[in-house]
Amino acid sequence: VEEDLEAFAQAVAASEKVMEAKFLEMQTKTEGIVRRLLGQISDLQQDLVRADTQVKVASEARAAAESSLRDLSGQLGNRATLNGVVRSTPESDAPSLKQELESALRERAKDQ
Repeated sequence: VEEDLEAFAQAVAASEKVMEAKFLEMQTKTEGIVRRLLGQISDLQQDLVRADTQVKVASEARAAAESSLRDLSGQLGNRATLNGVVRSTPESDAPSLKQELESALRERAKDQ
């Protein structure tokens, strides 16, 4: 009986060592998985920050482009008006009127 108890105690001790080794192995694997996931989360956060910055830059560029287009559209409209006025002005008055209108147009463009 004592031999059986001793064998049983050795079997239990060996089983405990196996279980402990398996537990440590699983713990190590789990820690590795958690580290990889945390690294991926960090990478994704950085990607989000970069994407957000790119969206802001693109939005600002679009607003600037739209503003420039509005300015150009206004200038083209002013040119069309200027050309219409010059065409309808008698030839003798045209040079001075054209200079006066172009000067006013330049001043207006500076103000914008």
